[in-house]
Amino acid sequence: SSSSSSSRPCDLYSWGSGVNFQLGTGAVSEQPTPRRVDDVAVAVPTSHGSAAGADDDDGCGSGGSGDTNRRREPCGGVVCASAGKFHTVCATADGAAYAWGHGRGGRLGVNVKAVYAGDEAIVSPTRLATFGGAHPIGGARLRVVAVSAGKHHTLAATECGLAFSWGLSRDGCLGYLTAEEEASAVSSSTRAVSSSVPSVGPAQKTSPNARKALASDEPFSPTPRRIAGTLKGIRIVAVAAANRHSVVLTAAGDVYAFGSNARGQLGVALGSAVDHSHSPRRVDLAGKRSVADGGGRRCVGVACAKAHTVALTADGDAFQWGHGVPGGPRRVDIASGLVHRDGGTPGRFAVHQGVTSRATPGRLVAVAAGATTSLALTADGAVLAWRSDDRALRCSHVRGIPDGVVSVAAGKCRCAAATAAGDVYSWDATTDGKDAAPFRVAGIERVVSVCVGEKHSLALQRIARPPCETIPTLADEEHDADEHDAAAGKLDDDVDEATASLEAMYSTAADDVARVADDDWDAVPNAVP
Repeated sequence: SSSSSSSRPCDLYSWGSGVNFQLGTGAVSEQPTPRRVDDVAVAVPTSHGSAAGADDDDGCGSGGSGDTNRRREPCGGVVCASAGKFHTVCATADGAAYAWGHGRGGRLGVNVKAVYAGDEAIVSPTRLATFGGAHPIGGARLRVVAVSAGKHHTLAATECGLAFSWGLSRDGCLGYLTAEEEASAVSSSTRAVSSSVPSVGPAQKTSPNARKALASDEPFSPTPRRIAGTLKGIRIVAVAAANRHSVVLTAAGDVYAFGSNARGQLGVALGSAVDHSHSPRRVDLAGKRSVADGGGRRCVGVACAKAHTVALTADGDAFQWGHGVPGGPRRVDIASGLVHRDGGTPGRFAVHQGVTSRATPGRLVAVAAGATTSLALTADGAVLAWRSDDRALRCSHVRGIPDGVVSVAAGKCRCAAATAAGDVYSWDATTDGKDAAPFRVAGIERVVSVCVGEKHSLALQRIARPPCETIPTLADEEHDADEHDAAAGKLDDDVDEATASLEAMYSTAADDVARVADDDWDAVPNAVP
């Protein structure tokens, strides 16, 4: 999955396939043009609304539809959103989190059995009861500031620096042991002490049919639960979720990963004893000590896909690990995407958009991880792409997009970018490395951020409104009237005496009316005409 964010509340738009109910617009088939997700809009239409109120315990209506728990007040718009294969999740300006789509395995965070069992889906945004209110421990308000939708699980980070996860616990991607896994661990430990003690839980002896049924029931958490353990006392500012692993970024700039390491996604050397981890592990980026302890390289962004992870450093570099390549994190070859031969002259290079130094060909400000193609965005708005499984991590410049890109996103087989002009461009990512040409997505403008899922895309649209300083006030009108009177007086000096007398007669009457009106307004405190 990929995520998008904005410093100001925005309207959320979606398009693509709604086969998994993840569009949030009510469409369950193909939706080729972007449509606004009204239930989390900055200004909610009065005709309908569909998220649960803050006082709902389970965050969902009867049967998971959300119809009996209509949102009573506007949420203020969306500040970040993420698109997964089966669901969508977003955080709103009031600090709440909303989710919708197919919830089998608990990925929606809704404590309704019909939803997490997969019998019912949630078509419209539904508020999660965990966030937006005071935390039971310490009383701090849990305002969500970052979200990420994986394939079968979801992550969130709060304003106070806590990380939460929910959904299927495949290979430890939730960052903790679920109740079922803890019970299984206790059961295994008990059996090791004495084989005479009967086993319990999933390891219990059953008939072949019963064992098959139990095998299909994977450990999961239906509602958000805090990730503690090695993250206890560490402030989390960003999260990223993929198929079977997760990544979080600390305020100090350290990267922690947990879940599957089958392809080296955790930054742990392949062939080691670590094939997965329930506990978050710090990724070593050129330093044995953490950034918080004065070592390593400080990171400011993270992204991950099924088989790899990408990190953005504070000095504008990108590192990738995974895809079965040994050796841990490796630096992405940025220069290969910015430098090209200048007229075929050996030894001479021209660099994109005025960057002239081969040593510092461009500073990166954002990264995105896709299953086939990963992206990076330079400070001057150029988009670089590389094959996610390329061992050399060589970049190429993505052409066909106007200069000044402000946001990039990559999914399983599609990429997208938003320009400074507010347009969205999308293109298909192919396994042969020959990506299709970008095309402009029609039907949406003023976009500040984009994200791409496996089957649908999202965009955050800024609200069109005049700046506050341009809204006329009573004082402005009085100032304009004074200037008008001064100009009129100057004009009167230039006209003949007869016309001036006539003008004076009418202007005196007008001044009397204006004076009465001004006196009336002065008598009313804080009046606005």
